[in-house]
Amino acid sequence: MKIQKKGYSSDNGYHEWGKNSQKQADGIQTEIREGNRRTTHSLPEDFWQIDENAILSPPLGAAYAMTMDVFFNARHYVTMDGILGVEHTHSYRAQVNCRSLFLSKDDQIVVGYQEIRDRLVQAVQAYNNCILNHLPPFKALQPTTENLTAILFQQMERMLSGLPVELISLTIWESPTEGITYSHRPDSPNYLSR
Repeated sequence: MKIQKKGYSSDNGYHEWGKNSQKQADGIQTEIREGNRRTTHSLPEDFWQIDENAILSPPLGAAYAMTMDVFFNARHYVTMDGILGVEHTHSYRAQVNCRSLFLSKDDQIVVGYQEIRDRLVQAVQAYNNCILNHLPPFKALQPTTENLTAILFQQMERMLSGLPVELISLTIWESPTEGITYSHRPDSPNYLSR
């Protein structure tokens, strides 16, 4: 989709579009092209009036959320109903969701993506190409996706401490269509509040 802002305005309040004219309701016309189709929308008069303070320090109840994904491979086997399952491989997708109540005043970002990505990559590298059953957390716990998700949540929460973000949720996808999310409840003491 290609969006073009039309800047031409005549005294009579119309834009010129080849042989056709479009009435301009409020002084701003936007043309949206999708393939060969073209539609025109008028933007509200106050469209570009922005509250910069609300952006740099969101009002009560608002926050910035960051989402990041990384991938890793691991093998595991689980025991269900007393029956030992077959060892098998998953290509996992780990997705973290963090939030912050403000932007840095200098850079006007929550935190650099690379700072979170480096920590997330470091965490999943501890599992990459391993048999989960052989790792320390799974001596007492089964290496289910549920347990892996909760364990990684605890590990990432510690690894993100010191950054101006809070880990809100972590999802482990064990296939493109199946995943488990572990998250803070909004009423928990660790959940961000003002």
